Amino acid sequence: MNTLENKILWGVINGLITTIIISFLYEKGRHFKKLTIRKFNETKACFLERNFPKPDVKYTGKNYITLPKISLTQDQQTWFDTVYQAFLRGEQIPAHVLKKDLVKSEGISEAFDYKNIDHRLIKLKNPSIGTSEDNVITLFGIYNADLKTHIPEQLDVIIRYIKQLINYNPHITSVSAKTLQRKLGISERDISTAIILGRDCKGMHYLTGGGNKDPSHYLGLVVSINLDSDIYFKFYDAYENIQKSLEAAYQAI
Repeated sequence: MNTLENKILWGVINGLITTIIISFLYEKGRHFKKLTIRKFNETKACFLERNFPKPDVKYTGKNYITLPKISLTQDQQTWFDTVYQAFLRGEQIPAHVLKKDLVKSEGISEAFDYKNIDHRLIKLKNPSIGTSEDNVITLFGIYNADLKTHIPEQLDVIIRYIKQLINYNPHITSVSAKTLQRKLGISERDISTAIILGRDCKGMHYLTGGGNKDPSHYLGLVVSINLDSDIYFKFYDAYENIQKSLEAAYQAI
């Protein structure tokens, strides 16, 4: 190989090495920037929450609501129990998949129509009314599966504390899930579950995703509660207790 060919070869190699190094540094820089912004926001949130009042109510781990139990047929109960157990595992099973599984494993009828299950218990995909969720259990459904569930009380404590923060500072525009976790002593997973399931109480608006993910559960993790609208303020201002809110949400009086 002559000198010219050597120079060309080394030029190509150097170019490739330089490109690889630049790409590596660029990706590292992006990651560092995201990490820095996240740490800054967390530090800022911690600084601001120092001035937040202590919660007037505390989470006790007790259930103090009474809602109706919905009667189901045997096949409906099998379906419902399976969806609930999947929820506990953090899984969401599409309706068409579950139908095939239960016909084969549990012997439910081929003619079984899961769409006839009370929609207050399980949400099914229905494009005509804008419902995109597929076979997702509701908070009312969870209560029907487990009368001792702590989720309603957790949601009640969260809403009451946000209402307290609004009264303390009417200019507040959001509350982070991390702040709620630190102030209320409820795990981030439980806070997210309660808030997301509480979406049926019209007026709660939250942000999920970003760098705040939980691969162990299909519900994901809540990043923050938005309070930048009169609509949201009115919800918290009018809030009395979780019993009344759930009765109104599910028309389960």
